[in-house]
Order: sequence, then C-alpha cells, then structure tokens
Amino acid sequence: MVSWSPRISGTAFTRSREINSRTLNPQIGTLPMVEEGRGLSALAQPVVLAVLMAVLVLLSPAPTARALENKSKPSPSEANSQSRLRVEDETIEKRLSGEWAMGVGGESFSEAQDEGTMVGFTLRPRMTYKLTESFDIYADAKLQLITSQVQSRFNDSVQSGILPYEVAARFRPFSFLEIKGGALSQGYLNAPLLITDRAFPGVSETLRAGSKKTYLEFIASQTIPTSTSFETMRVEKEKTPTFVTETLRGGLQLKNAFELTGSATHWKYGDLPAVVAYESSRWGNSTSGELPGNSFFNYDFEGWLAGAEACLCVLDTFKIRGGGYWLENTKADPSFNRGQEMFLRADMGIMGAVVSPYYLQFFNESDTSPARYNSGARGHNNRQGDGFGIEILFRSYNFRVVAEYLGSEVINPNASQEKLDSVFFKVETLYVEF
Repeated sequence: MVSWSPRISGTAFTRSREINSRTLNPQIGTLPMVEEGRGLSALAQPVVLAVLMAVLVLLSPAPTARALENKSKPSPSEANSQSRLRVEDETIEKRLSGEWAMGVGGESFSEAQDEGTMVGFTLRPRMTYKLTESFDIYADAKLQLITSQVQSRFNDSVQSGILPYEVAARFRPFSFLEIKGGALSQGYLNAPLLITDRAFPGVSETLRAGSKKTYLEFIASQTIPTSTSFETMRVEKEKTPTFVTETLRGGLQLKNAFELTGSATHWKYGDLPAVVAYESSRWGNSTSGELPGNSFFNYDFEGWLAGAEACLCVLDTFKIRGGGYWLENTKADPSFNRGQEMFLRADMGIMGAVVSPYYLQFFNESDTSPARYNSGARGHNNRQGDGFGIEILFRSYNFRVVAEYLGSEVINPNASQEKLDSVFFKVETLYVEF
C-alpha cells in the first residue's frame, strides 16, 4: 500500500529537486533550464502532482470491515477497565437484594367522647446487602403517609413518618448461629398483648437447628425500650431502661398434612422511666404519681409467655388454623397479672382466590405488661374483647384485601377507659423483588 505524508506539497517537492540538481551540477548552483518538449513547465508541475496523488489514492486499497472493526475496538487497557466495571456492577447486584410492598388503608375508632378516622398510604421496603458470606446489613422499614381527623383526650393516633421495623448488622459465623445488633423488631414474640412489633435498639443471639418448618431454636435478646423524656418531664437523671428476653421455640411438620409450632419465653422490663409510667396510666396500668416526672408503676414487670399454633393442612383448598398465647407477670398481684389471646382461622380456595375468615378473643388484665408498648387496637390493658375479620388473597394478581373489627370492654372501672370499637380496612400488594 502506498501512502503519502501530508508534509509533501508542491514546494517541498521543488526543494527536493533543487538538492538533486545541485548534486548533479555542483558548479552552477541554480536549476538548469528545461528544454522545450523534454520537461514540465513550472505551472504544469502542481497539476501533475495533483493527478498523481489522485491516482495513488484510487489505487490504495480501501480499509476492510475487519480493519474498521479492529479500529473501533478499545485498547487492551480500556477493555480491562470496562470489564472490571461490569464485574463490579454485577457483584453489587449480587450483594444487594430486596423486595417491597405497598398498600392503602383506613381505620376508624370510637371510645366514649373520643373518635377518629385515619386514611393513609404505606410503602414497605426490605433490603439486604451482603458484605461477606457470613456478614450482612438488613433493613426493614415502613414509610406511611397519614391524613386523619381525631378527637382524643390522649395522643395515641398513627402519625406520618418512617418507621423502622428492623435495621441491623447480622453475623453468621456458623450455619446454626446468628448474632445481630441494631434496631431489632420484637415481632418475633408474636404477642401484641405483651409488646407489638416495634423496634428497640439492642443485640440478640440465635441458635437454630433443623429445616424451615421442622426446627428448634433459642433466641436471647437484650434491648432498650424507646421513649422520650424532656428535661421538664424529669425530676432527676434516670437509669437506662432494659427489655430482656430468652425464648425457646420450635416447629414440626408431618407430611404436609399437619403443622405445629410452639414457644416459651421468659421476659423482663427494668428501670422504665417515669414518662412511660405516666403514659401507661391512661391505658389501664396501676401507677402512682400525677405528673410525667414523678409517676411510677406499682409493680415491676417480669414473667412468662407461652404460645402454640396448629394447622390441619390435608387439603390444598381448605385449611384450618388455630392457636393462641398465654401471658403472666409474676411480679404483679395475681388478680391483675394475666393475659390471653386465642384465634381460629380457615383458608379456603374459591374461584382462584384464598378467602380466610377468622375470629379472635382476648383479655389483658391491668398489670401484665407496660401499656406504652402493647397493642393499642386491643385497648392496651384492663380490657377484654373479641374481633373478627376476613382476608382475601388474589395470588395471581399479587395483592390482598383485609377487613377487621375489634371491640373491647373495660374489666375494672377506670376513669380514662371506656368501651372501644375499631374498624380497619386495607388493600396491599404482596412483596415483589427488585
């Protein structure tokens, strides 16, 4: 292939001829005169040069498709850099996993002169980022946007905001051991008369053996119950409160026809602040003091929780579930220290949907647990009542509808408690991976 340097112009070509002529005629020093008919005039030289360049360009082979392809390919260093970026992106995607669900719902309640109606939207993401094979970060939270009309003597209504269910670092040095710390959900106890699924800062240790549905595990948890006490609400510096639990639970499955789960928990609250006692006095606990700074519980809180649940699952289109739990505060007067909740539920396959009506019954005496941390829908403490509801699951469309009614009466007369009725309704999606 013939190539031309861009530096070769008419002038450069003329200078080259000058050098050659000097070599041939060193005594003259100037260009010899070109005789007519045997040379090119000065004006014709650029024209001939242009023609020669055009011919050479036409005779030069055109670049092939392979040559263009090779030219478009990045250099080895660029290719390595792009490859590393792709690997890093894929690694991040493998390390990060998660799912989300959202819903719209509303609630209405009535208690004597108190009443309220709330409607809201919720978005609940759950994410896990794997730092190593045995160490990860987990987050489960709920964003809720609420609009409401509430007339209440006490502030116990749902507010807009971000609620952490669990945000923790988890370490699994062995397949049977998990240690985690952060804001830990108390929902694993599954006992709203003792405590709801709120998150407390703390640590927990879990030992587990078995499969998904046939297993045995032990959970120890040490957490700090959350509360806020401003300087004007305290008379002195208070100790850090604690909530400690030790739980043994297990599950058994027999040939997909019968499932049984059970648990036993020892629990203890310690050094609860005065503001918690003041707030809990409105919801049934026995307390002394009339101000947020000088209130205290009449009894300590330490006791036992035991529960069980069974499922007769012989048919795919019809299942019966039943169970409940029993709660006792061993530090309180035996007349005020017990709580219990029982439920019965049927899951029926109807026209591509799963329809699940259920019924529950409960009572919770005045001093079983701190009212500040247990279920407001059940009226906290000093209550007995029942409820019923229905859940319709449209699995093929990935959503469900839930409607529920709860009603409760006061066990012992209390100036701040009356008959409570509440209705709840929601439409929510099932979790979807992202």
